Amino acid sequence: MFEADDADRWRTTKRIVTTARHLIAELQQRHPDAYAFAATDPHAALAQIPHLTVVRDNTARNAICPIDGTYNAVTATIRYRETGNPARDHFTLLHELGHHLLAINDDWNYDVVPLLHRAKLTTHVEERLVNAFASLILIPDEQANLAFRRGVSASAALDLYLTTNASATACLARCLLEPGHRMVLLATGHGHVWYAQSNGEPYAPSADVEQPSIAHGAHRAITGDGATKFSGHEGIHYRSGKTNPNVTWDIRVHDTLVFAVVEPTLIDTRVSASPTTWTLTCLAACGETFTADDAAETCRTCGERRCPRCHGCECRNETHCSNCTIALPTASARAGKTLCDECE
Repeated sequence: MFEADDADRWRTTKRIVTTARHLIAELQQRHPDAYAFAATDPHAALAQIPHLTVVRDNTARNAICPIDGTYNAVTATIRYRETGNPARDHFTLLHELGHHLLAINDDWNYDVVPLLHRAKLTTHVEERLVNAFASLILIPDEQANLAFRRGVSASAALDLYLTTNASATACLARCLLEPGHRMVLLATGHGHVWYAQSNGEPYAPSADVEQPSIAHGAHRAITGDGATKFSGHEGIHYRSGKTNPNVTWDIRVHDTLVFAVVEPTLIDTRVSASPTTWTLTCLAACGETFTADDAAETCRTCGERRCPRCHGCECRNETHCSNCTIALPTASARAGKTLCDECE
């Protein structure tokens, strides 16, 4: 069920989706009564699973770390806090059920976890996996395919929110399971972020970082037809103080909620134009600027001209953040960076 072949494969959306579907199949096989209720009444579903304890947490919600559900593998106990939003509570309960199913799976614990632990990917992969598990249960494939028939967008996420029983968070999490790199956010019209996740680039900021671009986009959407799309503006703000302006924002406003799907802007920074000639800038750490005539050698792998100073080219040898393990952009990696913008 869980292939323990290569840690890097667990970074891919395809592996996450495939494994989440296997986890759903395992729930259906081992606990058919629970599976029957999972999509419509997770409370009833959890009650059908033996040796699993569910405790309602009545303590006040911590504004600094607003976690509404936890799972203790030692006692097989899910603790959750009701938010007053049944759709959100359902996503929380299924998310924690995913943790439970992984905790009792020997293949996961003895084959995959040691592999991920060595690569410092355990928490990152498990969180992506249980989010996928919950959103796939709550949003049937037929409805997802219908919503995404014109591509992944903020409007598609809102369509899922309006036509299913899934929470806004679950609908945005479902966007991350489609092919392609993107970040999704749920926010207020003032730019306060409730939820932010990414399946690659651009990297997701911490939820406590205000996003002026969202406030800008929300204003544009409200004064228009409820949706807007634009590039750059102030970019994504990170806790480190850095920003990433090379993104395209797709924003849809519904009541007090702002749905945002953010994708990287494809910019070839190697090439710049002058009135008389084209010049190329080496991104393989040395920063040399040269003309095509200066670069006599061409890489047989990527087909690009090699820098005459350091002989670097544009072959992509993926480098990962030494802290959170997200893949670094090529330019950052070749400049010698070891941390992503969020971790710096």
